[in-house]
Amino acid sequence: MAYESEGEPIKLGYLFDFKLPDGFPPEQRDHLLVPFELVFADGLAAGLVGRPVEIVFREVEGLPKGSVKAVIDAFGDLVDDGCLAVFGPAITDNAVPTREASSGGSRCPRSACAAPRSGSVSGPTRIRSPRAV
Repeated sequence: MAYESEGEPIKLGYLFDFKLPDGFPPEQRDHLLVPFELVFADGLAAGLVGRPVEIVFREVEGLPKGSVKAVIDAFGDLVDDGCLAVFGPAITDNAVPTREASSGGSRCPRSACAAPRSGSVSGPTRIRSPRAV
């Protein structure tokens, strides 16, 4: 008989670097996580992922209204919570300093979706891939 056990879920962070407005419907906020849940549920069912995946959501007010420190701290909190990778931040002014701050000691891959500072984007949104770990 083979040894099998239920492992803890794989944790992935989702870092929102802007706060949704007061009164934003909670069910619409929850809809932001649906694509992740669907993809990883399909992966689990197909045997591509060996354990369930848990999305750990953080929402902070980064630049331009808040501070980049709040974003860097939230990234660190996600890593400390055991996230294997973090999606976000989305705003370039937060993504670049967060990448710089996290590259020193964190081995957590990150993916920031942000447009270049030059302004217009002609084509798909630029995705910054993590360095190999």
